[in-house]
Amino acid sequence: MKKTTNANKIIAYTVIAMVLAAVIEFCMYAQVGQAWNSAAVLGRVGFLVVLAVLVVIFVALRVRLSSYVTILVNLYLGIINLGGLLQVHDRSAMSGLLIQLVAICGIVVAVAGVIQGIRQRLNYTYSRLEGK
Repeated sequence: MKKTTNANKIIAYTVIAMVLAAVIEFCMYAQVGQAWNSAAVLGRVGFLVVLAVLVVIFVALRVRLSSYVTILVNLYLGIINLGGLLQVHDRSAMSGLLIQLVAICGIVVAVAGVIQGIRQRLNYTYSRLEGK
């Protein structure tokens, strides 16, 4: 039961961090004047979606290395959100403050996803030591 709860948390944190990182990507590309429907923007956001789907599939199937994938993907999503926080142009305007708020929320959720990935790895290690 505890593993299922941890798996649900990992999936939720990863999906939320992915959505927030996609919002940051759209805002950052709009900030430099690139159209949202360009291949560069849709390629980056598509890559984020593929990574999140990969984590969800690995966690749902309980693949042995899913904890490492979870940690790496959430670190990547956190870095994207950190980049959005640091690179916003209008820091004091309402849109800039909103982007910063979304970025901070994305960083917090990504760190929580990394912590859940570490917890998942510890649960797997403890179950292997106990012989289950």
